[in-house]
Amino acid sequence: MILYCDWGGTYFRYTTGEEIFVIESKRFNLFDFLDHFTKSQSLSQINISFAGQVKNGVILSSPNITLKNFEIKREVAEKYNITLLIENDLKCAALAEAKAREANNIALVYAGTGLGGAFFEDTLLRGSDNLAGEIGHIPYQEAPYLCGCGNSNCLELFCSGSGIQKRVTHENLDSNLTLGERYHSRNPDEKAVADDFISALIYAGCTVLALLNPRFLILGGGILENEPWLFELVKKEILKKAFPPAAKNVTIEKPIYKNSSLEGTKLLGL
Repeated sequence: MILYCDWGGTYFRYTTGEEIFVIESKRFNLFDFLDHFTKSQSLSQINISFAGQVKNGVILSSPNITLKNFEIKREVAEKYNITLLIENDLKCAALAEAKAREANNIALVYAGTGLGGAFFEDTLLRGSDNLAGEIGHIPYQEAPYLCGCGNSNCLELFCSGSGIQKRVTHENLDSNLTLGERYHSRNPDEKAVADDFISALIYAGCTVLALLNPRFLILGGGILENEPWLFELVKKEILKKAFPPAAKNVTIEKPIYKNSSLEGTKLLGL
């Protein structure tokens, strides 16, 4: 049996078939989970989509999960005698979304706990350390608080759930408001959070179009999923402001899969 997992900054999702189970990431420990799981299930392999930077079975770092330079593949093999495949979550999502469209040229920008990206052109674009696509960590604007990566100027600080929470805490704003409620708020400080989020997401989309010239640009992630009004607004602005030749033939769409990263784990190793 293969266990498929999506390990995000907010939730850990897993499945062995059709039904998907969810655990809050702050309550999750991989080895406690596997100790419990392997008591009743016989596993041959684990495929993990991880919200961070990974290379050759090693978790290099994660802005929103407290793990660094962790040799997860070796640890799981030694403790459980189980094969583990692990890949960045957006790269997994790109595999799933490309296959669903039968597309050989596709880029993803997802805004959730963090801000991530991935690019697929016949194969995944990886870079020398499998870090290609980390759009959330390109320099954007200075903030008076730090990103999980240690910098204070990351795009993710303005365009992610974790970034919003840091700003709300720093400015002592209402932590219970949704992005839509902030967008329509009469409080200029609350509205600025939403306006800055939207501007940063448009910037991310335009940057991807100029650098990668994708045939499909997929805008997804938990925030866009929970704020359905946001997609059309951002799509329109990206098409209006992006490098015109790159914007001319791109198709901007929502994800086909609700759990693209989890779906993509089923394609690892194939």
